[in-house]
Amino acid sequence: MAVAGVKGWKTPTTSGDEYATLKVGMAFGSRPFPSSCNQFLDRTWTDVSTSVRYCHITRGRTHDLDVFGPDTCEMVLDNRRRLYDPTCTTSVQAGNVIPGVPVRVDVAIPNGSTNTIYTGYVEGWGLEYPGMLDATVTARCANGLKFLALSNINNTTANPIEGARIDVMADAVLDAAGWPSGSGWRNLGTAYTSGTDYVANEAPALEMLRTLADMENGAFFVDISGKARFVNRNFWADDMKTNRATFDDAGKHVPYTDIRISRDDGQLYNRVVVSSVSTHNPSTQSHAGSIASYGERTLTRLGLYMKTTGDADALGSWLVTRYARPGTRVSRIECKPRTSTKAWDLYDNTSGIGIGAKVTVNRRPPGGGLIRPVCHVEGIETTIDVGNNDWTLAFDMSPAELQPTP
Repeated sequence: MAVAGVKGWKTPTTSGDEYATLKVGMAFGSRPFPSSCNQFLDRTWTDVSTSVRYCHITRGRTHDLDVFGPDTCEMVLDNRRRLYDPTCTTSVQAGNVIPGVPVRVDVAIPNGSTNTIYTGYVEGWGLEYPGMLDATVTARCANGLKFLALSNINNTTANPIEGARIDVMADAVLDAAGWPSGSGWRNLGTAYTSGTDYVANEAPALEMLRTLADMENGAFFVDISGKARFVNRNFWADDMKTNRATFDDAGKHVPYTDIRISRDDGQLYNRVVVSSVSTHNPSTQSHAGSIASYGERTLTRLGLYMKTTGDADALGSWLVTRYARPGTRVSRIECKPRTSTKAWDLYDNTSGIGIGAKVTVNRRPPGGGLIRPVCHVEGIETTIDVGNNDWTLAFDMSPAELQPTP
Protein backbone atom coordinates (compact mmCIF):
# COMPACT_ATOMS: atom_id res chain seq x y z
CA MET A 1 0.00 0.00 0.00
CA ALA A 2 1.15 3.54 -0.67
CA VAL A 3 1.49 5.91 2.25
CA ALA A 4 -0.78 8.75 3.27
CA GLY A 5 0.43 12.33 3.48
CA VAL A 6 0.60 12.61 7.26
CA LYS A 7 4.08 12.27 8.71
CA GLY A 8 4.84 10.58 11.97
CA TRP A 9 8.28 10.50 13.55
CA LYS A 10 11.24 12.29 12.07
CA THR A 11 14.86 11.17 11.88
CA PRO A 12 17.72 12.98 10.13
CA THR A 13 19.62 11.07 7.45
CA THR A 14 22.34 11.95 4.97
CA SER A 15 19.67 12.49 2.32
CA GLY A 16 17.40 14.56 4.56
CA ASP A 17 14.68 13.90 7.10
CA GLU A 18 12.72 10.67 6.96
CA TYR A 19 9.33 10.09 8.53
CA ALA A 20 7.10 7.31 9.72
CA THR A 21 3.85 7.29 7.78
CA LEU A 22 0.26 6.09 8.01
CA LYS A 23 -1.04 3.20 5.89
CA VAL A 24 -4.71 2.21 5.69
CA GLY A 25 -6.24 -0.78 3.93
CA MET A 26 -9.80 -2.04 3.44
CA ALA A 27 -10.73 -5.54 2.28
CA PHE A 28 -13.73 -4.73 0.08
CA GLY A 29 -15.73 -7.81 -0.81
CA SER A 30 -14.37 -9.86 2.12
CA ARG A 31 -16.75 -11.22 4.73
CA PRO A 32 -15.85 -10.66 8.40
CA PHE A 33 -14.94 -14.33 9.08
CA PRO A 34 -14.44 -16.14 5.76
CA SER A 35 -13.41 -19.80 5.91
CA SER A 36 -10.54 -19.00 3.52
CA CYS A 37 -8.83 -16.76 6.11
CA ASN A 38 -6.58 -18.43 8.66
CA GLN A 39 -6.25 -15.09 10.47
CA PHE A 40 -7.66 -11.58 10.27
CA LEU A 41 -4.92 -10.13 8.03
CA ASP A 42 -5.13 -13.02 5.56
CA ARG A 43 -7.11 -11.04 2.93
CA THR A 44 -6.68 -8.94 -0.21
CA TRP A 45 -6.33 -5.32 0.89
CA THR A 46 -7.20 -2.18 -1.09
CA ASP A 47 -5.01 0.82 -0.28
CA VAL A 48 -7.08 3.84 0.79
CA SER A 49 -4.21 5.72 2.47
CA THR A 50 -4.25 8.75 0.18
CA SER A 51 -7.96 9.30 0.90
CA VAL A 52 -7.54 9.50 4.68
CA ARG A 53 -8.02 12.95 6.22
CA TYR A 54 -8.46 12.03 9.88
CA CYS A 55 -8.19 8.91 12.01
CA HIS A 56 -9.05 8.39 15.68
CA ILE A 57 -8.39 4.99 17.28
CA THR A 58 -9.25 3.79 20.79
CA ARG A 59 -8.13 0.44 22.17
CA GLY A 60 -8.38 -1.29 25.53
CA ARG A 61 -9.92 0.13 28.70
CA THR A 62 -9.33 2.98 31.15
CA HIS A 63 -8.18 0.95 34.18
CA ASP A 64 -7.83 -2.63 35.35
CA LEU A 65 -11.28 -2.90 36.98
CA ASP A 66 -12.95 -1.80 33.77
CA VAL A 67 -14.12 -4.25 31.09
CA PHE A 68 -12.73 -4.32 27.58
CA GLY A 69 -15.15 -2.91 25.03
CA PRO A 70 -14.72 -3.08 21.25
CA ASP A 71 -11.67 -1.23 19.93
CA THR A 72 -12.94 1.59 17.74
CA CYS A 73 -11.72 3.64 14.80
CA GLU A 74 -13.35 6.70 13.28
CA MET A 75 -11.87 7.50 9.90
CA VAL A 76 -12.73 10.46 7.66
CA LEU A 77 -12.07 9.83 3.96
CA ASP A 78 -12.04 12.19 0.98
CA ASN A 79 -15.09 11.20 -1.05
CA ARG A 80 -15.11 13.79 -3.85
CA ARG A 81 -14.80 10.99 -6.42
CA ARG A 82 -17.55 8.97 -4.67
CA LEU A 83 -15.17 6.03 -4.23
CA TYR A 84 -16.68 5.25 -0.81
CA ASP A 85 -20.28 6.30 -1.50
CA PRO A 86 -22.61 3.32 -0.82
CA THR A 87 -25.25 4.89 -3.08
CA CYS A 88 -22.95 5.21 -6.10
CA THR A 89 -23.52 2.46 -8.68
CA THR A 90 -20.61 3.50 -10.95
CA SER A 91 -17.84 3.37 -8.33
CA VAL A 92 -15.18 0.68 -8.62
CA GLN A 93 -16.40 -0.48 -5.19
CA ALA A 94 -20.11 -0.43 -6.07
CA GLY A 95 -21.94 -2.96 -3.91
CA ASN A 96 -18.96 -3.39 -1.57
CA VAL A 97 -19.34 -0.22 0.53
CA ILE A 98 -21.37 -1.99 3.22
CA PRO A 99 -21.15 -2.66 6.97
CA GLY A 100 -18.63 -5.34 7.89
CA VAL A 101 -15.76 -4.35 5.57
CA PRO A 102 -12.48 -5.36 7.29
CA VAL A 103 -10.10 -2.47 8.06
CA ARG A 104 -6.44 -2.35 9.00
CA VAL A 105 -4.34 0.66 10.02
CA ASP A 106 -0.56 0.36 9.90
CA VAL A 107 2.44 2.55 10.57
CA ALA A 108 5.49 2.31 8.30
CA ILE A 109 8.77 3.50 9.78
CA PRO A 110 11.93 4.43 7.85
CA ASN A 111 13.84 1.24 8.63
CA GLY A 112 11.34 -0.65 6.52
CA SER A 113 9.12 -2.34 9.13
CA THR A 114 5.35 -1.94 9.04
CA ASN A 115 3.44 -2.21 12.31
CA THR A 116 -0.30 -2.72 12.70
CA ILE A 117 -2.03 -0.31 15.11
CA TYR A 118 -5.69 -1.20 14.45
CA THR A 119 -7.82 -3.99 13.03
CA GLY A 120 -11.60 -4.04 12.88
CA TYR A 121 -14.70 -3.82 10.72
CA VAL A 122 -16.70 -0.89 9.35
CA GLU A 123 -19.98 -0.41 11.23
CA GLY A 124 -21.32 2.25 8.91
CA TRP A 125 -20.51 4.85 6.25
CA GLY A 126 -21.63 8.43 6.94
CA LEU A 127 -21.77 10.81 3.97
CA GLU A 128 -21.18 14.51 4.64
CA TYR A 129 -20.81 17.56 2.39
CA PRO A 130 -18.95 20.34 4.27
CA GLY A 131 -19.89 23.75 2.88
CA MET A 132 -21.95 21.88 0.25
CA LEU A 133 -18.82 21.95 -1.95
CA ASP A 134 -16.72 19.21 -0.36
CA ALA A 135 -17.54 15.51 0.13
CA THR A 136 -16.35 13.19 2.88
CA VAL A 137 -17.36 9.85 4.30
CA THR A 138 -16.83 8.83 7.92
CA ALA A 139 -16.16 5.12 8.36
CA ARG A 140 -17.01 4.11 11.93
CA CYS A 141 -15.30 0.86 12.88
CA ALA A 142 -15.30 -1.65 15.74
CA ASN A 143 -13.28 -4.80 16.22
CA GLY A 144 -14.47 -8.39 16.58
CA LEU A 145 -15.59 -7.89 20.18
CA LYS A 146 -18.76 -6.28 18.79
CA PHE A 147 -19.71 -9.50 17.01
CA LEU A 148 -19.46 -11.36 20.31
CA ALA A 149 -21.61 -8.69 21.98
CA LEU A 150 -24.33 -9.28 19.35
CA SER A 151 -24.11 -13.09 19.24
CA ASN A 152 -26.53 -14.61 21.76
CA ILE A 153 -26.20 -18.10 23.19
CA ASN A 154 -29.19 -20.15 24.34
CA ASN A 155 -28.28 -23.50 25.82
CA THR A 156 -30.21 -25.78 28.16
CA THR A 157 -29.57 -27.71 31.34
CA ALA A 158 -29.21 -30.77 29.10
CA ASN A 159 -26.64 -29.07 26.91
CA PRO A 160 -24.73 -26.46 28.95
CA ILE A 161 -21.26 -25.04 28.50
CA GLU A 162 -19.69 -27.82 30.52
CA GLY A 163 -17.74 -26.99 33.64
CA ALA A 164 -13.98 -27.08 33.15
CA ARG A 165 -10.97 -24.80 33.45
CA ILE A 166 -12.04 -21.24 32.61
CA ASP A 167 -10.05 -21.03 29.36
CA VAL A 168 -11.62 -24.32 28.19
CA MET A 169 -15.09 -22.94 28.93
CA ALA A 170 -14.23 -19.72 27.07
CA ASP A 171 -13.20 -21.82 24.08
CA ALA A 172 -16.62 -23.52 24.15
CA VAL A 173 -18.43 -20.17 24.30
CA LEU A 174 -16.49 -18.98 21.25
CA ASP A 175 -17.50 -22.17 19.43
CA ALA A 176 -21.16 -21.60 20.32
CA ALA A 177 -20.91 -17.99 19.09
CA GLY A 178 -19.51 -19.07 15.72
CA TRP A 179 -16.10 -17.48 16.26
CA PRO A 180 -13.48 -18.98 13.90
CA SER A 181 -11.34 -21.74 15.38
CA GLY A 182 -7.59 -22.15 15.03
CA SER A 183 -4.55 -20.40 16.49
CA GLY A 184 -4.88 -17.56 13.98
CA TRP A 185 -8.18 -16.52 15.56
CA ARG A 186 -7.77 -17.52 19.23
CA ASN A 187 -5.14 -17.18 21.95
CA LEU A 188 -6.50 -18.41 25.28
CA GLY A 189 -4.07 -18.49 28.18
CA THR A 190 -4.25 -21.19 30.84
CA ALA A 191 -6.53 -20.26 33.76
CA TYR A 192 -5.99 -21.04 37.43
CA THR A 193 -9.72 -21.43 38.10
CA SER A 194 -12.34 -24.00 37.08
CA GLY A 195 -16.06 -23.45 36.72
CA THR A 196 -19.25 -25.45 36.89
CA ASP A 197 -21.81 -25.97 34.10
CA TYR A 198 -22.89 -22.64 32.58
CA VAL A 199 -26.48 -22.41 31.28
CA ALA A 200 -27.45 -19.30 29.32
CA ASN A 201 -30.83 -18.09 28.10
CA GLU A 202 -30.24 -15.75 25.16
CA ALA A 203 -27.13 -14.32 26.81
CA PRO A 204 -24.64 -12.40 24.65
CA ALA A 205 -21.44 -14.37 24.17
CA LEU A 206 -19.42 -11.38 25.33
CA GLU A 207 -21.40 -11.23 28.58
CA MET A 208 -20.62 -14.89 29.21
CA LEU A 209 -16.94 -14.42 28.41
CA ARG A 210 -16.73 -11.46 30.78
CA THR A 211 -18.35 -13.56 33.52
CA LEU A 212 -15.74 -16.26 32.97
CA ALA A 213 -12.98 -13.63 33.09
CA ASP A 214 -14.40 -12.36 36.42
CA MET A 215 -14.18 -15.90 37.81
CA GLU A 216 -10.45 -15.92 37.07
CA ASN A 217 -9.99 -12.16 37.58
CA GLY A 218 -8.30 -12.19 34.22
CA ALA A 219 -9.50 -10.43 31.09
CA PHE A 220 -11.07 -11.14 27.74
CA PHE A 221 -10.52 -8.97 24.65
CA VAL A 222 -9.73 -9.10 20.94
CA ASP A 223 -6.11 -8.14 20.29
CA ILE A 224 -4.45 -6.14 17.54
CA SER A 225 -4.07 -9.22 15.33
CA GLY A 226 -7.82 -9.93 15.50
CA LYS A 227 -7.45 -12.87 17.91
CA ALA A 228 -9.85 -13.58 20.76
CA ARG A 229 -7.67 -13.36 23.86
CA PHE A 230 -8.16 -14.67 27.37
CA VAL A 231 -5.46 -13.82 29.91
CA ASN A 232 -5.26 -15.14 33.45
CA ARG A 233 -4.92 -13.18 36.68
CA ASN A 234 -1.12 -13.19 36.55
CA PHE A 235 -0.78 -11.99 32.96
CA TRP A 236 0.31 -8.51 34.02
CA ALA A 237 2.64 -9.61 36.82
CA ASP A 238 4.25 -12.58 35.04
CA ASP A 239 3.86 -12.34 31.26
CA MET A 240 4.30 -8.55 31.29
CA LYS A 241 6.97 -8.21 33.96
CA THR A 242 9.67 -6.75 31.67
CA ASN A 243 9.74 -2.95 31.41
CA ARG A 244 9.01 -2.05 27.78
CA ALA A 245 9.58 1.72 27.82
CA THR A 246 10.45 4.65 30.05
CA PHE A 247 8.67 7.98 29.57
CA ASP A 248 10.66 10.99 30.70
CA ASP A 249 10.13 14.76 30.94
CA ALA A 250 13.82 15.70 30.78
CA GLY A 251 14.72 14.70 27.24
CA LYS A 252 15.77 11.18 28.16
CA HIS A 253 14.04 8.05 26.91
CA VAL A 254 10.56 8.74 25.40
CA PRO A 255 9.40 12.36 25.83
CA TYR A 256 5.78 13.23 26.56
CA THR A 257 3.72 16.41 26.29
CA ASP A 258 1.03 15.94 28.95
CA ILE A 259 0.46 13.76 32.00
CA ARG A 260 -2.10 13.10 34.74
CA ILE A 261 -1.02 11.14 37.84
CA SER A 262 -3.50 9.93 40.45
CA ARG A 263 -3.59 8.11 43.76
CA ASP A 264 -7.29 7.75 44.50
CA ASP A 265 -9.85 5.32 45.85
CA GLY A 266 -11.05 4.14 42.45
CA GLN A 267 -9.11 0.89 42.88
CA LEU A 268 -9.33 0.59 46.67
CA TYR A 269 -11.35 -2.33 48.09
CA ASN A 270 -10.81 -4.14 51.38
CA ARG A 271 -13.86 -6.39 51.54
CA VAL A 272 -14.69 -8.77 48.69
CA VAL A 273 -17.87 -10.83 48.35
CA VAL A 274 -17.90 -13.66 45.78
CA SER A 275 -21.04 -15.70 45.16
CA SER A 276 -21.55 -18.72 42.93
CA VAL A 277 -24.72 -20.19 41.44
CA SER A 278 -23.46 -23.62 42.54
CA THR A 279 -23.09 -22.78 46.26
CA HIS A 280 -25.55 -21.31 48.76
CA ASN A 281 -23.29 -19.19 50.92
CA PRO A 282 -21.22 -16.35 49.45
CA SER A 283 -17.52 -16.13 50.25
CA THR A 284 -16.42 -12.98 52.07
CA GLN A 285 -12.79 -11.95 52.45
CA SER A 286 -11.55 -8.77 54.14
CA HIS A 287 -8.42 -6.88 55.10
CA ALA A 288 -8.61 -5.53 58.65
CA GLY A 289 -5.68 -3.13 58.33
CA SER A 290 -7.08 -1.50 55.22
CA ILE A 291 -10.55 -1.21 56.76
CA ALA A 292 -9.02 0.52 59.80
CA SER A 293 -7.17 2.97 57.55
CA TYR A 294 -9.80 3.72 54.89
CA GLY A 295 -13.13 2.42 56.13
CA GLU A 296 -14.95 -0.55 54.65
CA ARG A 297 -15.05 -0.64 50.86
CA THR A 298 -16.76 -3.65 49.24
CA LEU A 299 -16.14 -5.18 45.83
CA THR A 300 -18.67 -7.80 44.68
CA ARG A 301 -18.41 -10.62 42.19
CA LEU A 302 -21.91 -12.13 42.17
CA GLY A 303 -23.62 -14.90 40.22
CA LEU A 304 -20.42 -16.58 39.06
CA TYR A 305 -20.15 -20.22 38.03
CA MET A 306 -17.43 -21.19 40.49
CA LYS A 307 -16.89 -24.91 40.93
CA THR A 308 -16.31 -24.92 44.71
CA THR A 309 -16.48 -22.62 47.69
CA GLY A 310 -12.70 -22.95 47.88
CA ASP A 311 -12.40 -21.40 44.43
CA ALA A 312 -14.58 -18.48 45.54
CA ASP A 313 -12.45 -18.08 48.68
CA ALA A 314 -9.26 -18.06 46.61
CA LEU A 315 -10.59 -15.42 44.22
CA GLY A 316 -11.79 -13.20 47.08
CA SER A 317 -8.48 -13.53 48.89
CA TRP A 318 -6.54 -12.64 45.75
CA LEU A 319 -8.71 -9.56 45.11
CA VAL A 320 -8.33 -8.32 48.70
CA THR A 321 -4.56 -8.71 48.47
CA ARG A 322 -4.55 -6.75 45.24
CA TYR A 323 -6.80 -3.83 46.12
CA ALA A 324 -6.45 -3.32 49.89
CA ARG A 325 -4.07 -0.39 49.38
CA PRO A 326 -4.30 2.44 46.84
CA GLY A 327 -1.69 2.59 44.11
CA THR A 328 -0.19 5.43 42.10
CA ARG A 329 -1.24 5.38 38.48
CA VAL A 330 -0.76 7.45 35.39
CA SER A 331 -4.35 7.97 34.39
CA ARG A 332 -3.27 9.65 31.16
CA ILE A 333 -0.03 10.38 29.33
CA GLU A 334 0.24 11.92 25.86
CA CYS A 335 3.06 11.94 23.33
CA LYS A 336 3.63 13.76 20.05
CA PRO A 337 5.52 11.06 18.12
CA ARG A 338 6.83 13.48 15.48
CA THR A 339 8.97 15.22 18.10
CA SER A 340 11.39 12.36 18.76
CA THR A 341 12.77 9.28 17.07
CA LYS A 342 12.68 7.60 20.49
CA ALA A 343 8.93 7.23 20.05
CA TRP A 344 9.39 4.74 17.20
CA ASP A 345 9.53 1.80 19.60
CA LEU A 346 6.05 2.61 20.89
CA TYR A 347 4.61 1.13 17.68
CA ASP A 348 7.25 -1.51 16.99
CA ASN A 349 5.84 -5.03 16.65
CA THR A 350 8.70 -6.59 18.64
CA SER A 351 9.33 -4.18 21.49
CA GLY A 352 6.29 -1.92 21.22
CA ILE A 353 3.73 -0.84 23.77
CA GLY A 354 0.62 -2.98 23.60
CA ILE A 355 -2.19 -3.75 26.03
CA GLY A 356 -0.64 -4.94 29.30
CA ALA A 357 2.86 -3.61 28.62
CA LYS A 358 4.85 -2.57 31.68
CA VAL A 359 6.29 0.96 31.56
CA THR A 360 8.03 3.43 33.85
CA VAL A 361 7.20 7.13 33.96
CA ASN A 362 9.55 9.83 35.24
CA ARG A 363 8.00 13.14 36.29
CA ARG A 364 10.01 15.98 37.86
CA PRO A 365 7.33 18.35 39.17
CA PRO A 366 7.80 22.02 40.08
CA GLY A 367 9.12 22.13 43.63
CA GLY A 368 11.65 19.38 43.08
CA GLY A 369 11.79 15.66 43.56
CA LEU A 370 10.88 12.78 41.29
CA ILE A 371 7.57 10.93 40.83
CA ARG A 372 8.33 7.54 39.28
CA PRO A 373 5.30 5.26 38.99
CA VAL A 374 5.60 1.88 37.31
CA CYS A 375 2.41 1.01 35.43
CA HIS A 376 0.76 -1.34 32.98
CA VAL A 377 -0.87 -0.01 29.82
CA GLU A 378 -4.63 -0.56 29.82
CA GLY A 379 -5.76 1.68 26.95
CA ILE A 380 -4.22 3.26 23.85
CA GLU A 381 -5.58 6.20 21.87
CA THR A 382 -4.19 7.45 18.56
CA THR A 383 -5.36 10.64 16.83
CA ILE A 384 -4.01 11.48 13.38
CA ASP A 385 -5.05 14.73 11.69
CA VAL A 386 -3.71 14.56 8.16
CA GLY A 387 -4.74 18.10 7.18
CA ASN A 388 -2.85 19.65 10.10
CA ASN A 389 -0.04 17.08 10.00
CA ASP A 390 -0.63 16.29 13.66
CA TRP A 391 -0.18 12.95 15.43
CA THR A 392 -1.04 12.30 19.11
CA LEU A 393 -0.54 9.07 21.02
CA ALA A 394 -2.05 8.64 24.51
CA PHE A 395 -2.09 5.87 27.12
CA ASP A 396 -4.30 4.97 30.10
CA MET A 397 -2.54 2.93 32.78
CA SER A 398 -2.99 0.99 36.01
CA PRO A 399 -0.46 0.67 38.85
CA ALA A 400 1.97 -2.22 38.51
CA GLU A 401 2.11 -2.39 42.30
CA LEU A 402 -1.46 -3.73 42.27
CA GLN A 403 -0.38 -6.89 40.44
CA PRO A 404 0.68 -9.50 43.06
CA THR A 405 1.47 -13.06 42.14
CA PRO A 406 -0.10 -15.59 44.57
